[in-house]
Amino acid sequence: MSVTATPIYPQSIVNDVLAIVNATGTTVTTLVTAGSNGTKIESLNLSNTDAGSAYVVQLFVVVSSTNYLIGTVNVPLSSGNTVAAPAVSALTRANIPALAIDANGNPYLYLASGSSLALAVTVAITSGKTVAALAQGGNY
Repeated sequence: MSVTATPIYPQSIVNDVLAIVNATGTTVTTLVTAGSNGTKIESLNLSNTDAGSAYVVQLFVVVSSTNYLIGTVNVPLSSGNTVAAPAVSALTRANIPALAIDANGNPYLYLASGSSLALAVTVAITSGKTVAALAQGGNY
């Protein structure tokens, strides 16, 4: 991409989802693959349908088939599955201290072309339960 003084804006919306289930095990699984000119991830929501177990989700940036751990997030039991336990926002400075902050004070993550954002749980999900992830942002 050539350098220009003209601002760039996302060309398409990213609205990617991933369901981590028992069969996924602890495998690192791709959530977002960066677009040809890169991608900006503006939010990452995690929820848990298991009323008996919390899970630890690891976040990775994958570059050239190598997983780079960038943060770890606790997803309490029933997060996002009941009114009493809201879903978890994974893109926070508490979870990933080096995140960039936009002009409105919101953290975000850039993914370069050829890279991806992937997730894994540290222990397998209970059978019949799901940890779900929703990433939103834009492709350049």
